[in-house]
Amino acid sequence: MTKNTSHISKLYSIKYLILSTISAFSLGLITSKAIDTAQAILYEQKNTANITVANKELDNPSKATDITPKVSANELIQANKIFKTTDWSAEQPEGIKELLAAMPHSLELRKKALQRYREEREGKIKTNLRQLLMAQSLPDVITSAVNWVKQTDDAMARTDGYKLLNRAAEHPEVHAVIKQGILNESNSFALAAAIWALSSPNVVDPAEVQTLVPRLHTLTQHANDDIRAASIQRLADWDRSKKYLTQDVQRLLSDSVEDVRIAAIGATSIASMTNDTLKHQLFIMLNDIKQTEELRSIVHMQLSRFGLSTVEYAAYQAAQKILFKEDKPK
Repeated sequence: MTKNTSHISKLYSIKYLILSTISAFSLGLITSKAIDTAQAILYEQKNTANITVANKELDNPSKATDITPKVSANELIQANKIFKTTDWSAEQPEGIKELLAAMPHSLELRKKALQRYREEREGKIKTNLRQLLMAQSLPDVITSAVNWVKQTDDAMARTDGYKLLNRAAEHPEVHAVIKQGILNESNSFALAAAIWALSSPNVVDPAEVQTLVPRLHTLTQHANDDIRAASIQRLADWDRSKKYLTQDVQRLLSDSVEDVRIAAIGATSIASMTNDTLKHQLFIMLNDIKQTEELRSIVHMQLSRFGLSTVEYAAYQAAQKILFKEDKPK
């Protein structure tokens, strides 16, 4: 796996740990190389209403409802200039606010952003463009992504498409193409992107569980580490009965790749797993100086969810002093 893809799984793992434990920013866990998993922290302006409206527009574009503030013709012209001159390789590109305001009202701007996104190789520029395009789940952006996913002769287009569909994954058509990708995709990069794009259901459909859960279980044993990482976290979302989840998490906590181990730790949080066998494994990892401090810090956070004995609590406190002491060199 390439260095760039390696950071994807770590990022998604940390994303889930943020949601279920503490802010990863306070510990410096999200790096510039890992921004993709943080799910558009720089550009987050979307809420449930945006998703609902975008889904309705995808179903029936002729009845699209505009909930975004109107912008003037001059502001649209200015936004197109900003897009051309922005340094998209910057950590926080300038002009994002203006671009986000203009995107729903400028077909030209959306086409430029989509074209540039497809032309760029994976890296900071492409990541920033992806976050801009994903921020509002605009119907024609979603449609373009779905069309890319359906290009059977272009694995990179499918990969780009799946990555753009993360925020629209609950829409029936989008869910269908993501599901087919998980079941049938042969390219490892596109398959990993499809797995990450799979939505986290509030209530799981038993028919889909019978299809997706065994497949995700099998993919936790894939040779590609990003696929293993993605699969264990999505399995944590879908395998509510823990038919496969417990054994797969326990196995991947000993995976040879750190990103996969981090993903498995994140899965314990997603699925609220607190059994004694798992706790024992986590304590072994906590005290293993061969593990990185980043990983041990994440383990430490997860152990706060468990009931601890007096001895375990003492070990937990001792590790905390070592991992989070104020005078530790940075």
